[in-house]
Amino acid sequence: AGGARAASAGAGAEWITREEGWSAGGVGTAMGARGADRRLTCEVLRLGIPAQFVVPGSQDELLRIHGLDVDGVLKRAREFWTLDV
Repeated sequence: AGGARAASAGAGAEWITREEGWSAGGVGTAMGARGADRRLTCEVLRLGIPAQFVVPGSQDELLRIHGLDVDGVLKRAREFWTLDV
């Protein structure tokens, strides 16, 4: 089950979606398309497991390996937006 989390929504927004499955074709893709359809200016950081072979592991292991745990999401958001948090 994909668990997407939207950080914010609206024009000029910065969105983060986190899928617990593949990011391709997930909620982040749908949100980006919906924003484009409404001509919203927004930045979308889509996080998820890549659509390729993934070494089996527990859910916690997979989230950590793919940077989808709390620390990984914060790190990738900082890199994406070069934030000072």
